[in-house]
Amino acid sequence: MARWQNAQPEKAPPSPSQLAVSLPQMAHNTELAGYSLTSLASGPASDLLTDGHLSSTDIVGTVPAWATTPWQKAMVQGQRNEDLVLMAIASHADLDLKERYLLDAYAFNADEVLVNYHVLSHCVHNPASSLCGLPIVDSLIRNDGDNMATLLNIALYYARLGDNPSALNYLNRAAQGELKEDYLYRHLVAVDASFRYHNIERNAQSLGESLRVAVNSSVTDYRQLSALCQINSGSTAVLGVCHQVGLRLQAQSKTLLDQLVGASLGRQFAAGDHGARGFAGSTTGAVADWPADAEASQFAWEGNEALFARHAEKPVSDDAWYSYLAVYRGQGELSANEYLYGYLQDPVSF
Repeated sequence: MARWQNAQPEKAPPSPSQLAVSLPQMAHNTELAGYSLTSLASGPASDLLTDGHLSSTDIVGTVPAWATTPWQKAMVQGQRNEDLVLMAIASHADLDLKERYLLDAYAFNADEVLVNYHVLSHCVHNPASSLCGLPIVDSLIRNDGDNMATLLNIALYYARLGDNPSALNYLNRAAQGELKEDYLYRHLVAVDASFRYHNIERNAQSLGESLRVAVNSSVTDYRQLSALCQINSGSTAVLGVCHQVGLRLQAQSKTLLDQLVGASLGRQFAAGDHGARGFAGSTTGAVADWPADAEASQFAWEGNEALFARHAEKPVSDDAWYSYLAVYRGQGELSANEYLYGYLQDPVSF
């Protein structure tokens, strides 16, 4: 029997019918598996908007080079405010355009967690950006301040600014907190809302695209986290905090990468090996310096890619997609992927 059938969720996942949301509702308030993506149409810049869409003077309207898939083109042409943060994700190679999308998204709803998360993440890598003057930390603390994932990203933000005391303060708070929600699930919900709004057919190919967006958008910069721990490796207390962060990621995260990295952080700082397996010198990605974990993560993702390619045109029903979200929410990424593998290979049995 598959792991997803045996695993006991933290709480019973809702049924597909409970998860299903009508299209008009989806444009304003997305509620899936207990998570609400608040309406952006009532944001602080609503006086600049007409019918929940961007004004004709905004940057959205032409099709930029990054928009290559039917969904990406639909987002640009549809000018839907809720898509702005997703457009910022997709246009990551064009920093100027990404900043403009993020700024518009922030003007639209300064309290939206995903918007603030991406502004914060952008500033971790681009601290001189004009976006970094926005009160994003206050907003994240106010709206998601009891979430370990948020506290970790705030710690990395302060570390990048060179404010070591503030970085350690939030790192310590993260070590004592609970991972109440990971950003991967938030992204899955946001992408699904966009797909439904733009009437994008949900098949294995488009599903693979949505999962890529979610995975690539939600990963904490663990190189920065490891570097923060190494910089403060003279403090036994800080190393203990880093060890605890790793244990909590391993035990509480629903995502495979977080679990793998958490286990490695726990091993690294428990054993006192503070540099040999760290991310600080890596130039190739999240787990590239940790061979065992990198292989496991790469194998899992390559398996997904091969599966989506093999079944590219196979439709994915609403019931199957919402069941996938429910399994992910209750039992984690690995169990959800097992469910998805089974469905794509034999949809009749599901």
